[in-house]
Amino acid sequence: MGRVDDIEPAYERAAVVAVPVLEGGGTRLKIVDAWQHGKAVITTSKGIEGLDAPVDCAAICDSPADFAHGLEALLTNPVRRLRIGTAGQNYMRERLSHTHIRSLLGSRSLLAASIDALCVKSS
Repeated sequence: MGRVDDIEPAYERAAVVAVPVLEGGGTRLKIVDAWQHGKAVITTSKGIEGLDAPVDCAAICDSPADFAHGLEALLTNPVRRLRIGTAGQNYMRERLSHTHIRSLLGSRSLLAASIDALCVKSS
């Protein structure tokens, strides 16, 4: 239990990605990954902290009861799920993709070269 060799089938089957983070720090890469796959995300204010995403990119629910109701609402409303998933995917492509970040860094940046090397490895 724990390691998943291939996450793609899970994303294909998923209707919603739930990220109920209540504490901790750092960027929530699970959310970025869900957005990359065009999936609707439900999370907490703490969960989306640091991503600077527009409000339409995820459903934000901070209490357990609100989170449960929000998840149920997303699971039963395919139009809203699609809208949130598409908004998140567009945000990820426009602001968080390696192509966008590299364009901000410039071609001579050592960090840009590192990003290029990582992207070649992961392809």
